[in-house]
Amino acid sequence: MLNTSTSSLSHFEVRYGGRNLYAGIEIVGASPTLANGTVRDCEQQGIDLNGTAAYPSVANCDVQGCSSYAIRGVRLDAIPGFVNNTAIGNTNDLIEASVGTIAQSTTIGPAN
Repeated sequence: MLNTSTSSLSHFEVRYGGRNLYAGIEIVGASPTLANGTVRDCEQQGIDLNGTAAYPSVANCDVQGCSSYAIRGVRLDAIPGFVNNTAIGNTNDLIEASVGTIAQSTTIGPAN
C-alpha cells in the first residue's frame, strides 16, 4: 500500500498481487509517483485509489491480465495524473472514475 506522497516506484513489476478484494497496488489518500512499470496478473484490480483524495503521477505503466479493472477508484480530478499508460487483457481495460469535481479548466484526452 502506498500511503505517503513521497513514495515512488520506477522500473518495477508487480505480479500476482492482490487478495481479498485488494489490488496489486493500493494508493490511499496519497500522491506517489509510479513510472515505467508493469502491474500484471493480479487477483483483483491492478491499481486502486479507493475513491480517496489520491493524486498520483502514473506514467508509462502497463496493467495486464488482472481479473477486474485495470485502474479503479480514481477521482475525476485525478485523471490528468495518468499519462501514456496501457491496459491489456484485464477484465475491464479502463480507468474507473468514481467521485470528484473539476474545479478548473482541465483537459482529459487519449493520453490519459
